[in-house]
Amino acid sequence: MGSLTRTDAGYVAGIGRREPSEQVSARSVLLATGLRETLPDVPNLRDFYGMSLFSCAACDAWELRGRSLALIGESRDLADRARLIGHWTPQLTVFTNGSDAVTTAEEAELAAAGVSVVRSPIAELVGDRGRVRAVRTADGGEHAIDGGFVRPEWEADLSFLSGLLPERDGAGHLLTDRSGRTSIPGLYAAGDVAAPGPQQLIVAAGAGARVAAMITHDRIGVATTH
Repeated sequence: MGSLTRTDAGYVAGIGRREPSEQVSARSVLLATGLRETLPDVPNLRDFYGMSLFSCAACDAWELRGRSLALIGESRDLADRARLIGHWTPQLTVFTNGSDAVTTAEEAELAAAGVSVVRSPIAELVGDRGRVRAVRTADGGEHAIDGGFVRPEWEADLSFLSGLLPERDGAGHLLTDRSGRTSIPGLYAAGDVAAPGPQQLIVAAGAGARVAAMITHDRIGVATTH
């Protein structure tokens, strides 16, 4: 979407990036634009992402249970993610890729739980055909793994909301009520763009279906919940 503008009759959306863009009018709009994903700066990471390195522990940790796993990331919640993934395997190594994502206190806590932390930048990932076998670090180390997880950074790109300022949480996700209504009348949100942010596909799809139904209910003044 190129732009979204509020009018007296509802909304006008500019579709596409060409100028002038195609104009579409609507009385209500459901935002389901997802999030922009930024992966840690690791060479050849995308060669394995989605095949043997994943971002969602709830989706993929069970299949990797008991194996030697890596957790790669640079975000402040990396230690929390390590505690979560450590529930499925006693063989977990956290790679901070040269960042200070894990404090010394957190490192000591993780070590007590059997989780090691490698702070050296990652030089490359070793493997073939999407199956990762090792992490090579800039200090010359090579750490054998059978798979693992990546902690991306996510951002809601809402720059197309021309002059619209719906309420957001501290991470930039749109705040909504239980029916998907934002703080602006006629503007709804569902999926990853809405708080609390990233979620499983089935949850996001279910939210989209529920909010779409509520838009119809709101337009005709029906108060039922299904």
